Amino acid sequence: MRSDASNCNIKGKWPTERGEFAFLWSQNFKGNKTAEPSIKEVVMGIYHHHMDTMEATNKFLKENQPERLGLYRNNMLKAFNRLLISLDMGDDDINKPMNAEEHYMNPDSPQLQLILTLYSMEPPFYSELNNACRTLDTSKLKTLGPFARAIFAVL
Repeated sequence: MRSDASNCNIKGKWPTERGEFAFLWSQNFKGNKTAEPSIKEVVMGIYHHHMDTMEATNKFLKENQPERLGLYRNNMLKAFNRLLISLDMGDDDINKPMNAEEHYMNPDSPQLQLILTLYSMEPPFYSELNNACRTLDTSKLKTLGPFARAIFAVL
């Protein structure tokens, strides 16, 4: 999908405040508008979003060669887990909610570096994130919401 005005629903729901999609995730999944995600929630949310997209766009493969899609899913899970392992942190730190002082505003923070890497890598997760934020697509809130909350805090 193109990220321009050609695919916008003019009559659809639009954000009324900066970071609204991110705050919706915090409120709906953490019970507090100001709650922050852990780096694991960010990374695994993107993984699940990517897999949902792959299954939706590759229905033929899903129906006729599910073992190939399963192999792809397993390989992607390994790749996303490798991203978490590369942080060289314990489970407590990976599962701990991030904060501005330690993570978002610290250029040496491995969490910040990974968030920015995810924002800039292919496939273009940033494009899907921007579209979900712009249109308040709540169907993507569970998977892209943690990433939206982290990017909102960084930017």
